[in-house]
Amino acid sequence: MRVSKRILLGALILTGCGEVQDPSILEAPSPEGPSTTTGLLIVDGASGEAGGNPHFFFLPPVAENTPDYTGIQDDGLEPTVTVCYGDAWEPATETCDGSLVEFSGEPDSFGNIVSVTEGLSYSVVWKTNDYPAQDEEPFAIVVSVAEKILGWATVKAYDPATYASFQYTDPEGNVAISTNGNLNIKFRIEDGFLESEYCDPNGIEDCDVELLTYEESACLRVFENPGQSGEALGSQACVPAGQAKLNGQAVAGEYAAIFTLEEGGTVQGGLGSPNQIPYFPDFKTDPPGISFGDPDTETGGVPVVICQVDDQTQLPDEYHPFLRPFIVYSNGTKEFPDDFTYGSPECEGFGPHGHTVASAENGGGDGFLGRFATGFSKVTSFFLPKPLVARRLHGGLNTTVYNTRGDDSPEGEAVSPFQTGEEEKIVELGAYLDVDAGSSDAEVPGTGQVGQATTITILAQDPSGALFTLYEVPVTVTINAGTANEIIGTVQYEGDGVYTATYTPTSVGADAVTVTIDGFEMAGSPFTSNIAPRNISAENSSFEVSYSEVGLETTVTVEVRDTDDALYIYGENFPIGVQIEVFGPNGATIPAVDADENGEYDGIYVASFTPSAYGEDEVTVTITVGTDVYTIGVPFTLVTAPRPVDPSLSNATLLSAADVAAGDGQMESQTDITILVKNEADEVYDYASV
Repeated sequence: MRVSKRILLGALILTGCGEVQDPSILEAPSPEGPSTTTGLLIVDGASGEAGGNPHFFFLPPVAENTPDYTGIQDDGLEPTVTVCYGDAWEPATETCDGSLVEFSGEPDSFGNIVSVTEGLSYSVVWKTNDYPAQDEEPFAIVVSVAEKILGWATVKAYDPATYASFQYTDPEGNVAISTNGNLNIKFRIEDGFLESEYCDPNGIEDCDVELLTYEESACLRVFENPGQSGEALGSQACVPAGQAKLNGQAVAGEYAAIFTLEEGGTVQGGLGSPNQIPYFPDFKTDPPGISFGDPDTETGGVPVVICQVDDQTQLPDEYHPFLRPFIVYSNGTKEFPDDFTYGSPECEGFGPHGHTVASAENGGGDGFLGRFATGFSKVTSFFLPKPLVARRLHGGLNTTVYNTRGDDSPEGEAVSPFQTGEEEKIVELGAYLDVDAGSSDAEVPGTGQVGQATTITILAQDPSGALFTLYEVPVTVTINAGTANEIIGTVQYEGDGVYTATYTPTSVGADAVTVTIDGFEMAGSPFTSNIAPRNISAENSSFEVSYSEVGLETTVTVEVRDTDDALYIYGENFPIGVQIEVFGPNGATIPAVDADENGEYDGIYVASFTPSAYGEDEVTVTITVGTDVYTIGVPFTLVTAPRPVDPSLSNATLLSAADVAAGDGQMESQTDITILVKNEADEVYDYASV
């Protein structure tokens, strides 16, 4: 049982049979005759007990004195007063297994009815002639609305003589009633009583509840600073008429529409992301799982306006166009609806509003909901809000909730809620900062290389610069490599708003890398990546040495090839060093150059030198790329020939006629002829051995 509290009550007036007491003539206890009562078992807003609704108050004569209250009476309710047999009433569970009578807004067979005095109270008269009570029979008077018990008080009946000996209550503290009399059961229900029944104050900024029927509609409002000067509308949900269905059938009787504003990230299932703005509303129903409209045809549904406070540090104006709604269903499924609009005048300001419920017959049908200022009414004519001082989210967001149940199980039954047991199936709604291509960033390497994968990192961010982590967004990478075919990079979502894209350049030059996020091109796109040729391959490269002769030009021709065995034709923009080294009698170091007769680079590097001495030389070719040096093949042994003989410069020496006459030359005698062989440089040719 919710622990009850005994408090002193009085001002109970019982009249004769058929008479109803007039509360306006209640008298205070006589000071000369102190009360012998020990207190009344009562649970209501004045008792402060756990079972009492803080917006429900028993009034005299059930209560001794008129309690203190500050709220506004809710005159549009249909409360039920149940006179429960004492032995059938279980305070611990607030259940009644048997009752003497139940009073409601419909007259009973005796014409008894729960009536309302506008702005003041509700009341009904229990006439013991209509509903007899036995001597010393206990009862519990239980007041409820839509099966929600607001409070209760204990009553005990006595015969007229015994009753006359009591003053207000019996010695046990129960309200005393004569077995031949009437009891005016009078009480007050204020705005907010439903919120106290349905809303958990932990983590709740504000709450609004409406009791509706299938034919009725209403708009519920919750505030970011409820009841304060300049209070700011947090969100509004307008429940339509003629759509509320449970298990496919129109809801019978009353149901509760519950709308709360909660602090962001505090409720299980909330996004809890830096992209989520601080508050979000929850919309749910009692019984849980009522659906509205048809999301497949986008007809009906509960339009929800999401407003958020803007203090220029939390959500600057320039961020507002990037706000989007999200929905979390009771099975944990998250939805980011596209059927939302930006711009809601409700968020810019509002006037005082009453507690109004519309029906389909009086204009509660299509197209009217936005004009209603109904529902939550903590603000009263006595405490009107001052003009808004908080900057508002310009226009807010509109989205639609179709189903408070979430997805159905394969058996067609409601899915389990977040919590265990039979708790309500909830739907969480909120707003978040969408991804912004203009605020996102990409790390594109400034250089790349043909044949080598280039990795691009994309950071999807919202307009505040926070990584957009809520879900994966479409990211594309397109590369235009000049005359080469367009390349589409492969994009991989790494999580937490980080994406990577890889592509392999196919040609040398400046690649234009275009990045789009969610269909919009990023700021700074297209990015430039300068692509270098493939690496030089010493294995694929080769060289040749021409015939070598002293005095003649000897040519070394080098074919420089890359790792793809293609001639390296990029020497103009990506120069390399090709060097010829000669070791031996003609030692030399000569650079090779690449430029054909038309001045174009074709990967053929040529170097030449003129040997000055005959003999063997060793020729080595190296390629320098940056700080790397590659040697092509093995050293080449070059044999350089001497200069050739020049007959015109050579001569032969014979005996002169005088020598012959002197007898130096005789028949059949040896005659020496001297031949002097010279080369083209008029040098004695003495290389016969070569």
